[in-house]
Amino acid sequence: MTMQVGIRAVDNSLVLASDTKWRVGEPSDSDSPVADTFVHRSKIAFAARHDIAVAMSGTGSLGDNPASDLAEFLAGQETIPKLSLLLEEWGNRLFKKQQMSDGMDQDDLKQLAFPLFTFLVVSPHSEVCFYKLRINLTSSTDLSNSFIVNGHENNPAIFWLEYIKANKPLSLDSATGIAAVTLLSGGEINPYGVGGLEIHQWTSGRWGHFTPKQIQATENRFAKFQKRLTQSACEMSVDRP
Repeated sequence: MTMQVGIRAVDNSLVLASDTKWRVGEPSDSDSPVADTFVHRSKIAFAARHDIAVAMSGTGSLGDNPASDLAEFLAGQETIPKLSLLLEEWGNRLFKKQQMSDGMDQDDLKQLAFPLFTFLVVSPHSEVCFYKLRINLTSSTDLSNSFIVNGHENNPAIFWLEYIKANKPLSLDSATGIAAVTLLSGGEINPYGVGGLEIHQWTSGRWGHFTPKQIQATENRFAKFQKRLTQSACEMSVDRP
């Protein structure tokens, strides 16, 4: 499981936050099941040529990183006039390659009930900034210019995005705080599938990245926020002068 959030702030600044918990398995020729491994590493890759960020939701082996493959593909494009179409064509090729590597014949490829992977693509220079690419036999994209969730979309923590109205104009600091609370709350609700945090900001024409020290400080503030929130909720029915 993965959880990622993108929010557009005022002045066209952008926030991209993701958990860092990977559930991966080593390839094996044995018929016996192989236990999955949990590791923490970035789920986001950048195509510096067009300032595009690519965040991935899905599982794979320790050596695979389709997000980096997509970022490299986009960086190789001279121009990107129609990003949705470009993403869907790449997604169709990835689906066929992945399924055929699993032993499926070209004629046996079928549309899956759920996407093989989903990617949150953030393009600061496009008319629409957020694209969610769903990888399938016929891949598709969802678009947003306000906020978007990728991965564990039904995690109750996305309540924060609706409650604080992340589709309204927000400062970069406010958007970053909401994204962090959403991700960290998602990890509290589903610690098996969501864990860790990385935050990236597009502002003043470039990407900035939270350092480990900044992430730790954010997590510390969230822990205090949890305590205050729980205490306030428990005291809601208490009459005080």
